[in-house]
Amino acid sequence: MRRAACRGTSLPSRPAPRPPETLIGYVSAKAEQVVSYYFGSSAGSAKKDALLAQAPPIK
Repeated sequence: MRRAACRGTSLPSRPAPRPPETLIGYVSAKAEQVVSYYFGSSAGSAKKDALLAQAPPIK
């Protein structure tokens, strides 16, 4: 009975990995992170500067 269940079955074939597409995806994801960090930290820095400008001086 076991033999009949295994007969005629095969594993699905997997396509070969594609290094150029993988590299492009990796680089574009990292570029997005860099842009998000740069503009996010710049916006946070601007908010901090505005709050510090409004704060009373430390005595």
